[in-house]
Amino acid sequence: MSQSPNFSVRRTLARGAVGGAVLFSLWFFGELFAYSGFEIMGESDSRIKELVESNYFWLNIGYQALILLSTAFAGALAGALSGFYSYRFGGGRITLYGLPVIVWAAVQLRLVVRQPQFFDGAFLDQRPVLKEIIFAPTRWLDPMAADFILLGVALILLSAPVISVFGWLIASKVRIAVTAAIALLTAALLPLDGGPAPSHASLAGKRNVVLIVVDSLRADHLSMLGYGRNTTPVIDSLAGEGAVFTKVIVDVPRTFPSWVSMMTGVYPMSHGVRHMFPTVEQRRLVQTPLPRALAVNGWKTAVVSDFAGDIFPRIDFGFDDIDTPDLTFGQVVKMRNLEIHPASLAFLNNRMGQALFPAIRELAYNCDPEALTDRAIGKLKSFEPGQPFALAVFYSATHMPYAASGPSYRMFTDPGYKGRHRFQKKNLLMKSDDDTPEDVNQIIGLFDGALNATDRQIGRIVSAIEEMGLSGDTAIVITGDHGENFFEYRAEIGHGNHLRGPHAITAPVVIRAPWIKPSAKKIEWQARIIDLAPTIAELVGESSFKAEGKSLVPFITGEEKGHRMAYSESGLWYLDEGPFFFQKNRIHYPGVTSLCEVDMEWRDEIVLKNRYQSLVVAAKHRMISDGERKLIVMPTESGVVTELYDLKNDPAETVDISQKEPVTVSVLQEKLHSLVSGLVPTTLRDGYIFERARPVW
Repeated sequence: MSQSPNFSVRRTLARGAVGGAVLFSLWFFGELFAYSGFEIMGESDSRIKELVESNYFWLNIGYQALILLSTAFAGALAGALSGFYSYRFGGGRITLYGLPVIVWAAVQLRLVVRQPQFFDGAFLDQRPVLKEIIFAPTRWLDPMAADFILLGVALILLSAPVISVFGWLIASKVRIAVTAAIALLTAALLPLDGGPAPSHASLAGKRNVVLIVVDSLRADHLSMLGYGRNTTPVIDSLAGEGAVFTKVIVDVPRTFPSWVSMMTGVYPMSHGVRHMFPTVEQRRLVQTPLPRALAVNGWKTAVVSDFAGDIFPRIDFGFDDIDTPDLTFGQVVKMRNLEIHPASLAFLNNRMGQALFPAIRELAYNCDPEALTDRAIGKLKSFEPGQPFALAVFYSATHMPYAASGPSYRMFTDPGYKGRHRFQKKNLLMKSDDDTPEDVNQIIGLFDGALNATDRQIGRIVSAIEEMGLSGDTAIVITGDHGENFFEYRAEIGHGNHLRGPHAITAPVVIRAPWIKPSAKKIEWQARIIDLAPTIAELVGESSFKAEGKSLVPFITGEEKGHRMAYSESGLWYLDEGPFFFQKNRIHYPGVTSLCEVDMEWRDEIVLKNRYQSLVVAAKHRMISDGERKLIVMPTESGVVTELYDLKNDPAETVDISQKEPVTVSVLQEKLHSLVSGLVPTTLRDGYIFERARPVW
């Protein structure tokens, strides 16, 4: 008995789907067997392994099963389409089972060229020849070309069903008439230009603000401030229409505490968030944050971010809408489950995949400024016309590991470089001092590429504001949560470990507010990050907000001149070892895997253990600067070490003059003690500062 055509089609589709699912699943299991163990920030020990095995065993099993099912589904879909193509155009088994292989290869090629960091892990590091083969296309293939290759493969796969549907439509005059009627109706209901942009006129006396924060934004890497590379043409243009502050001191050069200072306008001694792992009690802010003050007074508030914005679900700043990743230990486990499957992620790193696996957005090397900007512009368009708004956009691409997507990762880097930092900074915690000058130059090139990519996307936000008719009533404020060190003083690549130099503790601030006419474009007086919230409050017309910082608007209008006294403190040290000076000039406590624990009673969050809270604060390096002189105080186990720098004649801080100016040291020490003791009960003993505020836990 002959088989019907429909039966033959179904059988061919089924064979293709099964073949594709098996092919993709085999690769999944290959990646699983290459699994290299569980790590946090590159650190692993037996306690982490035991915690994961005892508390997250079924999460691991379930998540791996979900990744496998998603991977198999992608393979089945590719196989089914290949089966349809084989049935329609012939080609037999070669076409039936070969096309899914081509689909798989095209998708992998696109990810390798566009985001090679997904594959740049321990497995390939141990196999240098294979690594060179896999990454060879990144040297000569443009990411756009990889996109077109994938598009071409997709068009081939879709040709069979499209032709079949088209043939079905033209087979009947009735179907043609119905199709034409639907097309005409759709054209009538949908204007060609999408309709006019909605009016977003602000309420009387209230303005809008878009706060754009670029993680680790280093002031001297802005092209307008004399940098040798054209990294920031958009930011430069905005500064030309407004004003740029070049010396804004960050009071803790780490993301979480710095954002709290930015949003509250108070020092860390007052708000209580002193490191990256505060307990839930420490995050219950007494000071009213600016977003909450705006929200209760009529503004619509929102924040969007990629991986570094995982702080926002963990603290209540008062944003009405939070569109950021989240960080719990469960999320860390999910991230590790995902990142051992880069081939699967090639199919999942899209809106649908991220909806199914939100932890994809938390991967540090998956911070695409373009994707974040799409969400930011969508948020802008969602605000009610006539209601003032405050939108915060936090870009992470410039944070370690500086994993800019293609072609930005090769924009400023050496094409002949063959070291370990080819696509991203690898040794995040820097246990050893083994980076060569070529390594450092490569890392700086990656940072600059990420900065340029972010700058281009800021341009899209500015264009969207203009197209929506919002420019006249919207202030744009651009800054960083801190700066970045690039191995100056042979100390670190990163931020928060020490206070030498201006690079990590300084962030530029660019302000464009059309209703304020600046008397100077470039403002070099020293200011503080705690001045940002009161500045924004004044710009938008919120008069009830109170802070320890002061508005920067008087500098812009020329009503104020002179340096403001600034304070900064080091962050938590993640390692208790290392060759750098700050590891020698410090009070020691354990590394991060021993310092922290998982709060099983509150969202499985990673927090600093209670018994280390006071020690971590007492051990901090502290800095105070009057704009002319800068004093650094470093408590050690054998006494307090002080360094003094002449900022006017030695802005790079290369010569310690503390022995030459002991009186200045004493004066600044007294000012430091006065500042701290004025905010929190303090005991001073032999130069050590012990804060006696009752720990909150």
